[in-house]
Amino acid sequence: MAKSYLIDFKYLYLYSWHSDSDLKLQTIDTDFLIPGDIVYFKNPDVNPQTPWWQGENAVVLEDGSYFGHGMGITSAEQIIHFLNENRKDNSTRSAYLHKTVTRPNFRYLANVSSNRNLDKPQLEVIHHGEPSISSSKYLYYLNMFYLKN
Repeated sequence: MAKSYLIDFKYLYLYSWHSDSDLKLQTIDTDFLIPGDIVYFKNPDVNPQTPWWQGENAVVLEDGSYFGHGMGITSAEQIIHFLNENRKDNSTRSAYLHKTVTRPNFRYLANVSSNRNLDKPQLEVIHHGEPSISSSKYLYYLNMFYLKN
């Protein structure tokens, strides 16, 4: 069962894919996960009565477990099992771990000087109105916002 995350992560703010631009987050497709990666578990046949379980954003932890907002610290198997319990009746498609991973650009971060510019522009926060989306979908919304403006 999932460990309680309220104590360990009580100051963690989870809302969207809006992030500090100094991280230079990059989204790649890979099967190789490292601690700190942000991953997405997709539930392709989500029950329309529970649309907030169409997927689960999670952070890969050092021991190979995941921290999922709403699930706490648990295994990939448990996340998939939980999402599968929130599928349409008679569904045959299982939830799965998407190959898209979001992580900082570590080469860039290694070269950042300690005298960085603190007056940096912040990206707009996109209020998408969906209960759970992948980073690539958020980037799509972000790009659409900047193309319109």
